[in-house]
Amino acid sequence: MRTSNDKKVIIIGGNLRNKGAWLMSDVVITKLTKELDVFFFTPFPEDVKVFKEYYSEYSIKDVIVWEPYNILLSFIKLPFKQFFNDPVSTAFKESQLVLDISGVVFIQKRGIKYLIYNSLITLIPYFYGLKIIKLPQSFGPITTSWYKIIARYVLRKCLIIFSRGPLSYKTLKEIGIDSVESTDITFLKETSNK
Repeated sequence: MRTSNDKKVIIIGGNLRNKGAWLMSDVVITKLTKELDVFFFTPFPEDVKVFKEYYSEYSIKDVIVWEPYNILLSFIKLPFKQFFNDPVSTAFKESQLVLDISGVVFIQKRGIKYLIYNSLITLIPYFYGLKIIKLPQSFGPITTSWYKIIARYVLRKCLIIFSRGPLSYKTLKEIGIDSVESTDITFLKETSNK
């Protein structure tokens, strides 16, 4: 195991709720912790114990529960962020980069609560001055003008966006967002012959 350093990244959107989500989380943890210290934000409190046990040998600074009410609280605290030293605020202050591996992003049919969620998990780190990389499984579809305006505003805050497949790429292009069309990050998973 390497020693801790000043390079820190926050992983948002990962969880252990299903095999696909766990595999995406596993790939980014095993790859990133070779060079960086990681804060892992999960919306599911029951994931914390498993993360700490399963990934104990990796450079994970902390596994932080970031449920919807915590996300909203983080947004409300933004104007006063310098006064807070809770785990969420500390992670944002110490990190340089956010990697968002959410499953699905800005899918209009999921409703307003997911629009708010997708917006806040991008805007909060942006207002802390962090660079944001998005690697979700899917974007869109987005059909109404107001939804497109909000999604475009939020996504322009990202350093780079990877769109998995032609439909996500097309959705982003239609709202004026450039992205890099890519495959699923789970293809980076190293396999064993054991």
